[in-house]
Amino acid sequence: MTDPGRTCDAEHCTRRATQMGVAELPIRPVELRLCDEHVAALRAGKVRGLSQQTGWRNDGARPQVSFSD
Repeated sequence: MTDPGRTCDAEHCTRRATQMGVAELPIRPVELRLCDEHVAALRAGKVRGLSQQTGWRNDGARPQVSFSD
């Protein structure tokens, strides 16, 4: 579980993140905070993109993840 008030890193998602972990990417590991719906999408291989140019969320700069529908 993550701290209360932290937001899911998925693009356009405003739900509270319920899980936090590290995504092993060839570029470098990136900490992602995702809600249950986006954890399932990640596990299903529906990640469309990851921007390491961070966007500002409620607790500072965070990576932005986008998913296919």
